[in-house]
Amino acid sequence: MGGGSDNIASGNNSVVGGGEVVEANGLRSVVGGGFFNVADGESSTLSGGSSNYAGSDHATISGGSFNLVSGVYSVISGGFGNVVYDNYGTIGGGWENEAGDNDGSTTIFTYATVGVGFTNTARGKYAVVGGGDRGCLRSEWKDYIHWTF
Repeated sequence: MGGGSDNIASGNNSVVGGGEVVEANGLRSVVGGGFFNVADGESSTLSGGSSNYAGSDHATISGGSFNLVSGVYSVISGGFGNVVYDNYGTIGGGWENEAGDNDGSTTIFTYATVGVGFTNTARGKYAVVGGGDRGCLRSEWKDYIHWTF
């Protein structure tokens, strides 16, 4: 542990760089800092921000607040209230975007991606929502680009 207060690095070979009330519980997990961030997945990385949760193996959250990753090898770059439910999903940033769905399985809507934006949903295998406001895609091998001006 590098510093901060009330931090826990309980996973083997895990690291907490600093911050306050952060936990690196997964094997080889890393939390750079921030406030109330938790990296539970094996080899998961949480760089900073607040109230973020990397709950799956090889998950990455770069920053922001109230973001959640539950699919393996999934990424949230930043933003607020974003969720990647399924494996290999990605959210670039924005506000309350979703990749995948919360049906209890992380293997149905794999590779779902939301670029950026506000309340966009990519709910399909290989689905891509580039950005915008309240865009939704619910099928396989499709993309959806919606811009609000």
